[in-house]
Amino acid sequence: MDIGSPTMAIQGPITNDPVSAYNAVRDGSLKYAMYHYCPESDKIAVKETGLPNPDAGEERAWETFLDRLKSDECRYIVYDFVYQGIQEGKEVVKRKLLFILWAPDGAHVREKMNLSSHGKRFRETLGHFDDELHTTEKERIRYPEVVKRLEREVK
Repeated sequence: MDIGSPTMAIQGPITNDPVSAYNAVRDGSLKYAMYHYCPESDKIAVKETGLPNPDAGEERAWETFLDRLKSDECRYIVYDFVYQGIQEGKEVVKRKLLFILWAPDGAHVREKMNLSSHGKRFRETLGHFDDELHTTEKERIRYPEVVKRLEREVK
């Protein structure tokens, strides 16, 4: 498996380099990068990117992002997740870089197997993440549920 191939960006800057897209999310110039595995070329490519939208609010931005996930296509996603959390008894803004494996029930079994088998190596190639989410349903990763998970891990 190789990483990198032509890109189709729906929103945001176009990059054909998965590591560059990861770096853009990490430094805040992108909100997310969505990747897919191309079995024909045995590569992981950037499928879509999204720009930060400060006017939307974090929860709304997350829900808009979830709407982009298709019920029959697996994806790797790097997401800059921002939320209000508690630190030393005070409410503070927290930021976590998430690696998400999206494997919906409607995707082909072979696609799910490819996602699973290449996920660990792809994640390690990209770099550091604060957390990793594996899910088959959007309901499991609604904004409040993700915040609860991240805050539970801090304690």
